[in-house]
Amino acid sequence: MGTARTEWVPVAITAVTLAAVIAVFVALSDESPWPLAIVVIIVVPVLVTFRSITVTVDRRELIVRYAPPLAFRHRIARRDIESVEVVDVRPRSWGGWGYRGSRKIFGRAAVLIRRGPGLEVTTRDGKKLTITVDDPEGAAAALDN
Repeated sequence: MGTARTEWVPVAITAVTLAAVIAVFVALSDESPWPLAIVVIIVVPVLVTFRSITVTVDRRELIVRYAPPLAFRHRIARRDIESVEVVDVRPRSWGGWGYRGSRKIFGRAAVLIRRGPGLEVTTRDGKKLTITVDDPEGAAAALDN
């Protein structure tokens, strides 16, 4: 029925910059590159995973997909959705970017890759998922149908 997508292009720039910093550090330093390499091994997959978020609405469910290689996804059946609202998302209020919170443990979570308009989905059991997308109005309209 509809798809909304948010892309975060600076991830590629960040990954290349990080690789360049490591190369310079290794070339100019007598220190072991392993601590820096371990940080990069942890940080780069996270950055790559959150470079793109796709929200798809079909007749049965809302699906939030992250970019490969990890390609996590959230699924919420349409019959479980109580309300949908377009909200102004501020990552600072969630503690930063990325996946924040837990719908299962805290009853609320957010998928944030930028500041600005987003979609807040509340399920019948009162749990909330907030997602930054480029066209939250379109996703909300698709869910209301």
